Amino acid sequence: MTENQYISVLQQHLKDIPAHEQEEFINDYKEHFVLGMEEGRSEEEIADRLGPPEKTAKEIRAQYQLTAAEQKPTYKSVSKAVFAAVSLGLFNLIFILGPLLALISIPIALLITAGTLVISPLLLLIQEGIGQSYWNKGFLMIGYVGVGLLLGIGTMKLIQWMYSLILRYVKFNLRMVRSESK
Repeated sequence: MTENQYISVLQQHLKDIPAHEQEEFINDYKEHFVLGMEEGRSEEEIADRLGPPEKTAKEIRAQYQLTAAEQKPTYKSVSKAVFAAVSLGLFNLIFILGPLLALISIPIALLITAGTLVISPLLLLIQEGIGQSYWNKGFLMIGYVGVGLLLGIGTMKLIQWMYSLILRYVKFNLRMVRSESK
């Protein structure tokens, strides 16, 4: 594969990255070809050493999404980074998606518990109606609401911490994939 062919395929697979970022990545790979030819290698040898442009594009997209998620860790950006990393192969599907699903179940369970505690006075009202026992359990219900609110706030902090943990894990995984492919 010649330099032009390699760069063309790479550009096709990087269409979803902003143009200025895409240009930066393309220039990096053009530089690989320039340096390789200065060392006396042919374009085909350089292309072989770089690996398939499709795989290279997947790695670039994963790295780009990871960087974007680190700069602005939202659910959407972290999800994009995770799925970009998962797209790198079956290994990543198992070693990223598996732990991710396990991690996601924790805050979901905590949020459900917090929500249940917060609405528990309404549930008790529906069950027993407004009567003497409803008012007798007033302090207990206030406690449930308080614990539910605290649990909800704590869970939101846990989710923020988990974003950074997930991003570090994806970054570690990408380093492993890159070192494995060399």
